[in-house]
Amino acid sequence: MSQESTDRPDGDLRETGMSLRHDREWDYELDRITDAVAERDATSVGLQFPEGLKRRGPGVADDLRELLPDGVNVLISGQPCYGACDLDTFLMKRTDVFVHFGHSPMKESEKIIYVPLFSNVEVTPIVERAMEEELASPDEDPDVGLVTTAQHMNKFDDMRAYLEERGYEVHTRRGDERLTHEGQVLGCNYASAEVDADQVLYVGGGKFHPLGLAMEYPDKHVVIADPVNNVVTVADTETFMKQRYASVHKAMDADTWGVIFCTKIGQGRWEEAEEIVENN
Repeated sequence: MSQESTDRPDGDLRETGMSLRHDREWDYELDRITDAVAERDATSVGLQFPEGLKRRGPGVADDLRELLPDGVNVLISGQPCYGACDLDTFLMKRTDVFVHFGHSPMKESEKIIYVPLFSNVEVTPIVERAMEEELASPDEDPDVGLVTTAQHMNKFDDMRAYLEERGYEVHTRRGDERLTHEGQVLGCNYASAEVDADQVLYVGGGKFHPLGLAMEYPDKHVVIADPVNNVVTVADTETFMKQRYASVHKAMDADTWGVIFCTKIGQGRWEEAEEIVENN
C-alpha cells in the first residue's frame, strides 16, 4: 500500500496521512556478515530481529545464503526481542557468528555483530511540521532538546542543523555508557534528554519512547515527530497514568500475589524481586 510520486524524493512522506505508506529499505550489511563468516571460518550464523522486522527475517536469510559458501547454516531466532539487551543467548552460544538487527550495542562484544538498520526516511519535513505545530518559536523559547532512536541516528546531524538554521539553540548530550550515540534514547534510558531546555523534540516512530521520556521528565514539553507516519503529536502521560492507577486500585483487592522475574540479560532484577517478596 505504498504511494509513489515522481514529484517527491524517496523518503519524503508529506501528505501521506496516518498510515504507514513508505516502503522503507534497510541496510542489512550482508557484506559485513559474510566477511565475518570468512574471517572466523564459521559454519553457522544466527540472526535475531526485533519484533517489527521478524517477518523480513526469512527473506534476509535467503539473501545471505546466496552470498555464503555451501555448508554454512543460517538460523533465525524466534525469541521476542525488544532491545539491545534482549539477546537470544541460547542461539548465540550455538552459532559461530551472531547478528543482532535493529539496535546499537549497549556493550561491544566480539561475538555479536550489531546492525542498526538505519532508516532512509527524510526527517526535515517532519521537523518542519513540529516547529509549525507544537514547538515554541525561537523568539518565544529558543532552547530545545533533541533525541531520537538508533534507526534515525544517521540523520541526527541533519535534524540539529535544520533547527539551528532556523534560530533554535539545540541541546544534546550522550547519556551514559549504555547509550552508543549522543542524543540517543532507549526504552529504559532517557539520560540523553537531561538537557537545559523546557521542550524536547523526539524524532522517531511510536509513542513508547517519548511517553517514557515524558514520565522521566514531567516538567518538559515532549513533542513527537514521527517521520515514518508523518504525524506530529505531544507525549501525553495522563491517560497512561490513569490506566496504571486503575490497575493498581483493582489489584489492591487481591488476596495472593505472584512476583514475575525476567531472565533476560539486562532486564533481570533478582535482588528487587526478593525484596518485594520479603517485604510483603
